[in-house]
Amino acid sequence: MKLQISYNILDLNKALDVAQQTAEYADILGVGSLMLLQNGAQAITSFKEKFPTKEIFAEANIIEKGDLSVKVLAQAGAHYISILSGGSIATLKKSTEAGREYGAKIMINLLDSVSLEQSANDAKIIGAHGVIFHLTSMIKETIGLDAAWQSVRGNTSLPIFVTGNIVRESIHQIVALKPDVIMIGQGITNSDEPNQEASHFQSLVNSLHI
Repeated sequence: MKLQISYNILDLNKALDVAQQTAEYADILGVGSLMLLQNGAQAITSFKEKFPTKEIFAEANIIEKGDLSVKVLAQAGAHYISILSGGSIATLKKSTEAGREYGAKIMINLLDSVSLEQSANDAKIIGAHGVIFHLTSMIKETIGLDAAWQSVRGNTSLPIFVTGNIVRESIHQIVALKPDVIMIGQGITNSDEPNQEASHFQSLVNSLHI
């Protein structure tokens, strides 16, 4: 089980400052969609230059022009790139093909999936590296966490990353699912003491790792 810290901050310099305080506790550093929107691929390049030993996740949530988008982000230094599951199969396939060509791992974000089971199964077929299970309020209130998780885990052998407003109060429940990677953003980056929060989550993930 790994810990990813996601930095979805508009101001790139501020994001790098927070990352400087917390990166040592993370296995993967996520560059959020807002930061990418504000700063473009330069955000990826800056994180890669600042933290050359860390894997960088471009949380781009691409929906179209997947092959070209993947090329730009991979060449900027992204190791992982997210694609929304709601895109066309052609877009998903082109994205994964581009990922292989440019050395990036394509993750299918199930946030907009109309069928978690089908999307999880399709991810393997199209050659994706893994899927992102997004814990939304709708899942909590309608399907339920355990049922939604089984819909994904039961339909793919690919690595599963979990995200979605993960905080101290919910981390134990998430760790119990045994995902491959836990992605935490604002629960760390919005803290007054982000380094302490990052250290806390890292220690917890490590202690509960099975």
